[in-house]
Amino acid sequence: MRQRLYTMRTLILAMLCISMASSILSAQVSPVQIEGIRRKSVIAQADIDTIRAFVGEQLNLLLTTEAGNDLDDITRGLVTNSISINTAIRDAYSDAFCEALRDSYKQILDKTSQLPDDSAKARVQIQVVITLALSDNVLLADDLLEQLASPNSEIRYWAVSAFLQPRIQNYTRNTTTEAQEVVRRVAGRMLQAAENETSPLILTRMAIFAVNSIKIGEANDLFKKCVQKRLAAYQNWTVDNEQCDWELMQTIFEVVRSRRLQDFKERETSVMRSAAELYTAAFERFNRGARYTVNDNQTISLLDLESEASLMTILIEGEKNLLILTGNRRGPRVANEISKTRWTAFPSIVSTLTGPTGDIQQVYSIYTPDEISKNTPLVKIDDPSQEVINAGMNRLQIRNKLLLPGVNN
Repeated sequence: MRQRLYTMRTLILAMLCISMASSILSAQVSPVQIEGIRRKSVIAQADIDTIRAFVGEQLNLLLTTEAGNDLDDITRGLVTNSISINTAIRDAYSDAFCEALRDSYKQILDKTSQLPDDSAKARVQIQVVITLALSDNVLLADDLLEQLASPNSEIRYWAVSAFLQPRIQNYTRNTTTEAQEVVRRVAGRMLQAAENETSPLILTRMAIFAVNSIKIGEANDLFKKCVQKRLAAYQNWTVDNEQCDWELMQTIFEVVRSRRLQDFKERETSVMRSAAELYTAAFERFNRGARYTVNDNQTISLLDLESEASLMTILIEGEKNLLILTGNRRGPRVANEISKTRWTAFPSIVSTLTGPTGDIQQVYSIYTPDEISKNTPLVKIDDPSQEVINAGMNRLQIRNKLLLPGVNN
């Protein structure tokens, strides 16, 4: 049976090779030829034809190459050659290369149906989308947005990450009507995808794209949706990969620090409130979860080691950044408090920073008058479910067995 499957796989790959052989043999483009074009100061139609042939050949190789480093090498070569060496033709070369990608990549994705198994199909699809993403050209925006419907989270991740590439980010930050229309279209499509998105990595990248274009209404809506989904996960104890929230908070701090929102005070207040909400949610999760009292004689952690480390990063580094942004010269206190046996001052330290009369409120007015009068907390976290408590107990038992082998044998 194994031999028969191997033979079928070999035949399928051979048929793919034969079907593409005539085009590959008739127009093989060497890397030297492409490098020569990348060095030119003017790009001609003949060069564009050569680029198109090269891209088609390389994408076809993805179909006939076994998994492993060779696939990565093909993708790496395509991405490297998507950028000209001579800056004089950088835009023209990139546009020609990306038009060539658009001419070929859908055919390659269609041909993946001929591959022998789902894993081989997914590998090729991922490599194609990585190539589109890292080619870093807004001409591919609609092609990338189509990939947000993929059931494969890695494909969706790369489709979103494309909009955080340097050249695309520079373009979307322009104030031209054309650039702002692209942002509206991208943010609107991401907002639809965010409704059902569960990956913290993807939601974070959507939010980072949004906060960098927060002046535009659709981007503001996307940002709020992504933050709301993360806060909901904190509130019901289903959150994971908290390091993603620190990545988003760093971007918020950078945008506010850059003063790009100085003429958009409402948006500045909104993003700072979101940063304070994420900080408060991280505090509540850490304060309640790292030392959860099961009964009078036992305290356990409801957090795994990765979560604890990520939450401490948010709390310690977040405090430093928030103190700088609010112009407060008071020294940071969170790290010292975490090191103590009892966290008696922890809530008041965080309240001084993010509470209704705290540092952030004094500078950015993140609370409404009603919230101030009622002393409403920014975030309130539910009690952990029995399932969450049981998971913490199980981790403790496993850890004890590892530390004291043989005790329970």
